[in-house]
Amino acid sequence: MNMHGMPQPGVVPSGVGVSPIMMQQASPQMGQMMGPAGPQQPPQPAPIEKIDNISKAKSLVGPLRESLSEFYSICDQIELHLKTSIQCIQQSNSSNHFLPLNVAATRVDPMPHPPPDNPMLSYPQYLSTVRSQIAYAKEIHDTLICAAQNISPSE
Repeated sequence: MNMHGMPQPGVVPSGVGVSPIMMQQASPQMGQMMGPAGPQQPPQPAPIEKIDNISKAKSLVGPLRESLSEFYSICDQIELHLKTSIQCIQQSNSSNHFLPLNVAATRVDPMPHPPPDNPMLSYPQYLSTVRSQIAYAKEIHDTLICAAQNISPSE
């Protein structure tokens, strides 16, 4: 029926003009026509879609590989930056541990006398201290190398 309550042409309302016996006789035939999962439909062109999806996936593999290589290179750069940051923090901690004095921010300007509770080194004093520590570490290294050569049997 349409909006005005009039039957539509070519459409037979269900149950009109059909006896219950005819319905029972028609239902096994309807069940055979409909099949177990409902009305049978002609097969859809799924293989064509699969081929399209496969070709689409194949066409995207190249750009994906390029994007992944850029992604991995960025990850490598991030890893290097993090390792460098860790080394800087470790070096700063070691510096604070072995030289607990603050270093003045100016390089050559004369330094006013620091307060007694916060002693500071001038930059030239800091350079001198670092040079002497490096010389001392090299001297220990050379002594250890010499001792290792004296211990090991010479060939």
